[in-house]
Amino acid sequence: MKEAVQYTQRKMIEAALKRNDDSWSRAAKELKLDSSNLHKMAARLGMK
Repeated sequence: MKEAVQYTQRKMIEAALKRNDDSWSRAAKELKLDSSNLHKMAARLGMK
């Protein structure tokens, strides 16, 4: 179950980044997250 949640989170972040021309701050805003939390989440998911 944990892997499914992480997969979904990773896909949501990737999609938000793509829609926002790889702008982390705009992707965070779209996802209603603080940009520092988005960076931490991405690091935890192995995206950074």
